[in-house]
Amino acid sequence: MTATLGDGTYAGTASVAGTTVAKHTSSDAHQQAPAVASAWAAAWNGSDPHRPARLFTRNVTYTDNAIGVTATGRAETPEHASVRSGSQVPESDSRTSLMTRTIPPSLGGILEDLELEQPVLVTSGQLSELAERHGVRSPVRVVAARLRERGWLLATGQRGVWEFAPAAVAGPYSRNEPVMPLRAFLAQRPSARCALTLQTAAWAHGAADRVPNRIEIAAATADLAKQLPATTTASVFAPYLDPQELRGVPVLTRESVLTHMATSPRAVRSWASALEWLPNLAAETSWDRLSLELAGRPTATIARLGYLIQGLRPDLATAIHGLGPLRGKTWFGARGPLLHHDNAWQVADTILPFDPRALAAT
Repeated sequence: MTATLGDGTYAGTASVAGTTVAKHTSSDAHQQAPAVASAWAAAWNGSDPHRPARLFTRNVTYTDNAIGVTATGRAETPEHASVRSGSQVPESDSRTSLMTRTIPPSLGGILEDLELEQPVLVTSGQLSELAERHGVRSPVRVVAARLRERGWLLATGQRGVWEFAPAAVAGPYSRNEPVMPLRAFLAQRPSARCALTLQTAAWAHGAADRVPNRIEIAAATADLAKQLPATTTASVFAPYLDPQELRGVPVLTRESVLTHMATSPRAVRSWASALEWLPNLAAETSWDRLSLELAGRPTATIARLGYLIQGLRPDLATAIHGLGPLRGKTWFGARGPLLHHDNAWQVADTILPFDPRALAAT
């Protein structure tokens, strides 16, 4: 690793072995670099991690602006940019205040790789690979604990998965991404068949202005739904169309979201709120894709969807009606006192706070 910046210059002021080295740049060709500066460059580019420390005064304060770390005293500086081969993480590495976000000397290489790769999430498996790469023999749980104590790794609520807080965020602060619970879950189980749905999916598609406090996830099976993070709202729905990748996670297509709403009307937490984003979602829905999502679905789902979008998308409603004859009454919501009844779709509506027939296309 060199001491130059990306543009080929070196800059800064430091007290080095009793000499103050002022700011220089490689463009100062008419000035000869001081001997101590040449010694510093040679030491930094060398393989001996202790050599740079010999150039510092005893009370040196060393700040690495690239990764936001400050080391105080000559004893801390030699291993700032190195990893001791085969080292274990000493207990003292966990005794520094989170506000300073210092680097445990034995974990410097691991953090350097994380800064280079900038992962949003880090799994125990990835941390194990990094520890092995840098000769850190401590158990992964110990390495993770040290990094968490210092604010480099943040809890996600998912065991064995942490959010990485890079130096650029200037502290142990989360990105506060709404979809983080699902991202963390999928980091451990990337093949799990689940995706954002309902208002959360509408938000991901740009149809809703806000995301719910608890993100909504559709799981392909009831067993999977039970395993999803408790901080989310899970429902069971298996789409026929492949989810899209939006905001770093799988998201049901617009057509799948509408079909989910028609399959399980009670999965929608607030139909009054849904009225804010349903028109936008329906406006961008494609019949070609919707017909694939509806193929083979129960007639009750088909009747509910036609009833729901007939005012917003009469063209789609007409196409849905052509899929086949309806069979008997279909309840939109739990059986109970009717709010609306539609003879054309044979739907008894007990849940919608609005009449979908009165909605106008956008």
